[in-house]
Amino acid sequence: LFSALPSIANVFVVFVLFILIFAIVGVGFLKGGLGACAGPLFDALPPERASLVMDPVPFEQLSAEQRGWGAVNGSAFAGTTSKAVCEWMGAEWTQRVAVGFDNVLVGSVALFGLSTTEGWVTMMQAGVESRGIDMQPARGAAPAMALLFILFILIGSFFFLNAFVGVTIDNFSRSKEGAVLATTDQREWIRLTDVVLNARPIRMARAPRAPWRRRAFVLVHSGWFEPFIMGCILLNAVVMAASFFGMPAGWAAILDATNTVFTLIFTAEAAFKLAALGWGYWHSAWNIFDFLVVTFSVAGILVDLVGGVSIGPVASVVRTVRVGRVIRLVKQARSLRLLFRALLVTLPGLANIASLLGLFIVIYGILGQQLFAHVRFGSALNEDANFRGFGQSLMTLVRVATGEDWNTLQADLAVGSDCSPNPQWDDPVPRGCGDVATSLTFFTTFTLTVSFVLLNLVVGLLLEAFSNEGVGSKLSAEQIEQFSEAWAELDPDATGFVPASRLGDLLQRLPVPMGFGRHNEVSDAAVRRRTLQLRITTWKAAAGAGSSGASAKQGGQVQFADVMLGLGRWLVEHGGKAAPGAADTDAEKSEAKRRASVSLPEGHPAVKRLRELRRQAAQSTGSRRLEWDVRHAMAAGTISDAYRTFRLRWRLSTAMDTVQRAWEARQRAIAAGQLLSQEALARAVAERIDEEDEDEDWDEHESSGDSGPVEEDEADDEVDASDAGNSKGSLVDWRGSATEF
Repeated sequence: LFSALPSIANVFVVFVLFILIFAIVGVGFLKGGLGACAGPLFDALPPERASLVMDPVPFEQLSAEQRGWGAVNGSAFAGTTSKAVCEWMGAEWTQRVAVGFDNVLVGSVALFGLSTTEGWVTMMQAGVESRGIDMQPARGAAPAMALLFILFILIGSFFFLNAFVGVTIDNFSRSKEGAVLATTDQREWIRLTDVVLNARPIRMARAPRAPWRRRAFVLVHSGWFEPFIMGCILLNAVVMAASFFGMPAGWAAILDATNTVFTLIFTAEAAFKLAALGWGYWHSAWNIFDFLVVTFSVAGILVDLVGGVSIGPVASVVRTVRVGRVIRLVKQARSLRLLFRALLVTLPGLANIASLLGLFIVIYGILGQQLFAHVRFGSALNEDANFRGFGQSLMTLVRVATGEDWNTLQADLAVGSDCSPNPQWDDPVPRGCGDVATSLTFFTTFTLTVSFVLLNLVVGLLLEAFSNEGVGSKLSAEQIEQFSEAWAELDPDATGFVPASRLGDLLQRLPVPMGFGRHNEVSDAAVRRRTLQLRITTWKAAAGAGSSGASAKQGGQVQFADVMLGLGRWLVEHGGKAAPGAADTDAEKSEAKRRASVSLPEGHPAVKRLRELRRQAAQSTGSRRLEWDVRHAMAAGTISDAYRTFRLRWRLSTAMDTVQRAWEARQRAIAAGQLLSQEALARAVAERIDEEDEDEDWDEHESSGDSGPVEEDEADDEVDASDAGNSKGSLVDWRGSATEF
């Protein structure tokens, strides 16, 4: 808020200049022309006397009869104005508006009130009916004056008020992101972090083993079940809206019976879902909300059976809760669900702004109680809106914050006539005097601070939340939801971790530009290249964690938020554009290097929130964050694959050499007349191969040592065991070939 003060001051200076221009024009046309003859006496005047007020003539031109119309016999009036004739007849000349255009200062105050659009139609009507200084207004006397007020509303209200909104929102967004000096990519990265940290993995429901529960599971997951329930919700809303005051008893009985039927349907739905999902039913906030609505609906039926009329308001409250069932429609519409989620995301920020707003209202409430507690009542200052007590002061300021009739209230608090300069504190009816400067300063600063700035922070917070859902964001809320759904296929228990080796499968499931898409065939090299670009931290699974399996040991695990942030970072650095399976060209690589880095300082709020999320994930699962990331794991896997390929080729080459030597030995035996039998030849080849395998295993055992992480060795041994099996099968084939040979 304080960081926005220089920008707000600049806008305010330009705003004041435009107000002065319009005030000068307004004084030129409307000074002294916004009064009128009014009051009970004027309303009772005959038409001929009222016409004299409308079209006055000099006193000398009046007839003898007309000269007797004065309130005091033998009196006269000076000038030819409606005000002089009105007061001569004993009527009251009043101002039609609280603040007019008698001078530039007063006109500026009036225009400031108009900038809030409060009472501008009344002011425009008074200007259009103005006929000059101290003249009685007439309908449509100066229609061109409407252009002056419309032009000011367009410039002073629509433009400058929105300028205040824009400056406030811009500074609020920058200060909230901590990105006053950040680059565009860094601000985009901060917004992505805010969206990602609010996402959570989705728990996939699993079919139970009990036959009766399995049948319930199939029912609630059938394609027609949810549409049927949504249709019942819509029909139930129509039935609840069909009641009206004075409806016949028969119609009321039909509505009650229909509501009872719908309540039974929704109760059966909750029962089926409880049977199908078990404790997993309570993992969904929508299910909890639905269960509460069903509970209140059943309670409403029981209240009606007991006697709802005798219970009083309790029955109405219980029945009203049933309307909340319509909110479930948000769950089925993706666009509504995203907007609803955006509103939920803003709740913490709205609470902070509401606290600051309440603090300012309390401060001004105390000031108003001290300054205006004894000012006499007027048109707007009355029993309902005053500063006689602290609570009443707060309620009055809440009304003023919405812009409701605040300028009239300010004029009542500036009264300086027909009042007591020294009122008593215990006066039952206030009769003290106000002050123009005090009331004007009080309401001007309150309107600028609360209405122009603080309330616009709420608008800024909502706009920021909705902008994160929009198309302009590199990673929209819809893509976040798609990511959560794809993640749930690999992590059905919503542990938040999957093996790092499954990252390729995840990228294949994600749509473009996050991944490659389910229907796009890409090469393993493209998947590996994209995975290396994500720079995702790996985690060590907790001891005894069965969810990861042996595959988690091959490079560790990756966490939900880390993967999503890695994808977000990649989208920011590459502009969110990538052809499925396409390799990065040199131009794209150089462009990515030229883009501003999205790295943030360690003390940045986004970094702190991410660190806190990782700490919570480590505590909840017992996992430990490793020092290396997916790039290291992929590099180690590449080296391991190359080594296993080399060793397999070496074994095949050794087998070929052995067969070749056996062939040469057999040829020499034939030449020497010492031909061995086929069985003896095959046995010799097999013994030779076994000796070479033992020598190789001993060399590997001697060279392995204790270096490297234990998880890497265990994973390598498991993979080597499978490769050894495949290689041994190949050697058996070679033995068979040697035997046949």
